[in-house]
Amino acid sequence: ALAVTACAWYAWHQIHSPAEPMPGTIVSVAPGASLRSVADQLRRVRLVRHPALFIGWARFKRGDRGIRSGTYRIERPISAVEVLDLLLAGPTVEPRWVTIPEGYTAAQVVQVLEERGFGGADVFQCLMTDPALLTDLGLPGSGFEGYIFPDTYALDWTSTPEGILRTMVRSFRRVGDELAERRTRAGMTEIEMVTLASVIEKETGKGDERAMISG
Repeated sequence: ALAVTACAWYAWHQIHSPAEPMPGTIVSVAPGASLRSVADQLRRVRLVRHPALFIGWARFKRGDRGIRSGTYRIERPISAVEVLDLLLAGPTVEPRWVTIPEGYTAAQVVQVLEERGFGGADVFQCLMTDPALLTDLGLPGSGFEGYIFPDTYALDWTSTPEGILRTMVRSFRRVGDELAERRTRAGMTEIEMVTLASVIEKETGKGDERAMISG
């Protein structure tokens, strides 16, 4: 009984004792991140000493499924209990909203991203011609042209250029999957669909003329 009491006291002390991370520590929780991955990240930035205790506390408080994705900035010593409360309350750093208009070329997208402060155009252009990245994303050797979905994105300010490109291609694939049946009926491959869309876009910048041209 004494040993159990001692263990319980130690665990309680560990999760309530403030950790001392570096000032301005940033924690980014990805959408759908597991509790284990979140706990491991917190350990790496010295916000949690024992990931297993943090996981146990989160499950005890029934907060393991309530952790919200986003970016958190920590400026002071904080305990594991307070860290969980923070992650349940929501991000402390607002995302940057970036709009990619319809009809933008890959070069124009890169310019928008550079202007919004996400990295130099040369970095994005280098990634867009990286054979390993193209293969990983299932893109043709011609690059990203036509595979960046026009949308408004809430981007974490710590997002990497590669992460941003992956996000935009995932959005394209999500919409492409919804059109897969129609594309198959038309006897078109994904590349053929992208090529056709690019041709239509070059023919006109007016939305109301696209249906006529595609016909």
